[in-house]
Amino acid sequence: MIGRREILTTCGVTLSALAGCSGVMFERAERRADDEIADAPMEPPDEATDDYEIRSLRVPGEETVVSVGDDDRQYGRQIDFVLDGSDADAIQFDVGSDESEPIRSFLEATDFDAESVVIHQRPIEECYERRIEYVIAEPDRYRVQFCRRLRDATVSCSADATEMEAVFVRVPHAYADRPSRTSRGQRGQCRRGHRSGTETAAEVG
Repeated sequence: MIGRREILTTCGVTLSALAGCSGVMFERAERRADDEIADAPMEPPDEATDDYEIRSLRVPGEETVVSVGDDDRQYGRQIDFVLDGSDADAIQFDVGSDESEPIRSFLEATDFDAESVVIHQRPIEECYERRIEYVIAEPDRYRVQFCRRLRDATVSCSADATEMEAVFVRVPHAYADRPSRTSRGQRGQCRRGHRSGTETAAEVG
């Protein structure tokens, strides 16, 4: 794959949902078994935390960019938990070292005695970007709520193209095992004024 410039974005800095790639006239609403999609933005629940950090990768197409050990990550539908250094070492990247190195450094800087990293990998339309509205990280529960918005109008994109995105979320809870309750949702709009978390996004194309 051909490396492209690394771009920095701040998670939660939202623009109007009407801003962004021209030629995108309609959104395709896709309901998936592990998603709860609702268009109306909502305030985070009381148990949500904004004490998390994010790193992400986007590559053209729908093939997975990250795999954990020998597990099959078809279409990135899994939620993977990185619980210790051994888990981190087992992660494989289908990108060059220039793109994967920031993620490697992010994992190496994680204090697994107090923190865990959760990987979300799934396709996204090229003209959209996915943000995190909130995270819940409790002893036997993990939930993340995403929202989606059009990218800035200066970003070149195609309404018919799809990219694979892998999002690494560092949460302030050291899970000993995968929690029994995990869930992931996505809303069609991002909440105005939302600002939480820290994100570094690398694009490859």
